[in-house]
Amino acid sequence: MGIEKLPWHFLTHFFWLGVMGVDASSWTADVPKSVSGLRGSCIVIPCSFNYPEPEKKPSKFTGIWLKGTHDTIFHPDISNIIKDYRGRTELVGDLRQKNCSLRIDPLHDSDKGSFTFRIEMEDHNKYSYKKDTVSITVSSSPDPPSLSVREEVKVGEVVSASCSVSHSCPSDFPLLTWSHSGTHSVQSQQLTNVQWEVTSSLTFSPSSTDHNQSLVCTAAYRGGKTVKSLKTLNVKYKMSMLYISIGIAALVVVVILISMSACLLNRKGGRSHRDPSVTCKQEVHTAKCASSDSSTSRKEQTDTSSEIHTNYYTNDHVYGNMETEEDGDPYECDGGDDAVYGNM
Repeated sequence: MGIEKLPWHFLTHFFWLGVMGVDASSWTADVPKSVSGLRGSCIVIPCSFNYPEPEKKPSKFTGIWLKGTHDTIFHPDISNIIKDYRGRTELVGDLRQKNCSLRIDPLHDSDKGSFTFRIEMEDHNKYSYKKDTVSITVSSSPDPPSLSVREEVKVGEVVSASCSVSHSCPSDFPLLTWSHSGTHSVQSQQLTNVQWEVTSSLTFSPSSTDHNQSLVCTAAYRGGKTVKSLKTLNVKYKMSMLYISIGIAALVVVVILISMSACLLNRKGGRSHRDPSVTCKQEVHTAKCASSDSSTSRKEQTDTSSEIHTNYYTNDHVYGNMETEEDGDPYECDGGDDAVYGNM
């Protein structure tokens, strides 16, 4: 019977098998070839599996992860897990939905190697997917963030910058911080089935002081690991801002000059009204003049007195002549004059 004579439901079944690329009647697992994670962070291994459908649907599924071929790193019964992985592994997928994804947290250096998923179904077969293994690599330090901002910005304009990092732990993504203040927003997205990306956006208005300064984005991971990326800001003035700055500077200079001139004028005016040194000199000169005048006056008085006495004694001959000529005059003043001068 040719394919054109096959029932329609068979053709539809084969079509979907071709599109999905999975043979529902085979034991297959879909896992990445390798997964990389940061030491101290977590890692998620995405996994889906398939198996031949039994006539009766299994009532119980047991998912197991092995390191290599023998070491059990995950099992529903914790006693079956090797000591190094106890408490660090978790099955995050729903086995009933054929999801076998595994989480390891935190990731150790010893987790490097090949891992295999095994399924056990009650009243059905058990199978280890040895042909579909995944390899884990562990890094000791994260890659620096990817920082994006315009090379040249202007004072006062609104500028947007973004910073992003990829990671392997969707439940505990890195914390991104900025060195510049502004408005922040954070978003996360899945890049591949093993990698996620977190992005922080910053909106800010640069000032003249930001010129030649570094804009820094820091990514902090669990465990204390931090990495940074930076870019130097090239801030340009708007022409109006330049003119305003020049005008303000000129105004400040004028105010300073006016203040200095007023201060000098006040000082000169004060000295012209009263100069202590000049006043003192004038007072000293006046005192000297007064002293000189007093001395001169006393000298004049002395000279006058001397002249009077000189005239008095010089005129004795006159009185003498008067006595000789009028001897026995009742008005003779020999004693009387001495009494008068004595009273004086």
